[in-house]
Amino acid sequence: MPVTHSHILTLTKISIMNRVLSCLVLLFFVTAACVSCSRRPKLERPDGLPKLHPCSVTVTFGGHAMEGILVTLIPEDGSKWQPNATTDNEGTATPNASFGFKGAPAGKYTVAFTYVTDNPDYDERNPKSRRFLSLIPLKYGRDQSTEKLEIKAGEKNRFSYELEAGEEFVLPPKK
Repeated sequence: MPVTHSHILTLTKISIMNRVLSCLVLLFFVTAACVSCSRRPKLERPDGLPKLHPCSVTVTFGGHAMEGILVTLIPEDGSKWQPNATTDNEGTATPNASFGFKGAPAGKYTVAFTYVTDNPDYDERNPKSRRFLSLIPLKYGRDQSTEKLEIKAGEKNRFSYELEAGEEFVLPPKK
């Protein structure tokens, strides 16, 4: 059966209708995505949260980036805002003063580093057994750290710390 002019017109109409239908489906999904994004509740700024300034903290050990380290900035003025974040695979943490609010208030801080993991030898029947192990020397913890930094308004506030081994220091496992 030879292809006639009407066959070509029919195929052309079907092709055009398929393109229009594809565009309509795409438009539907784009519109749905925009509507769902616009319906997210806006985070309310917590009462008393001061102006925040960008900051980042990079943590290394032996020149290698340390992933999974919790970095906590403890304000020397006793403020309740203690920005914290966990380091990424490049060893960098970008602290948040409050959930969803990046940065830290200007001021002086003591920097604490924490990395805990399950203790494979934990025995719940033994009261002296520790459930978790700190993989960072206690000298970097909340109670003993002497590491300091100062967040300044209008500056990039980038800080780096090279952690030193201690007798209880163990490198975090590779992921």
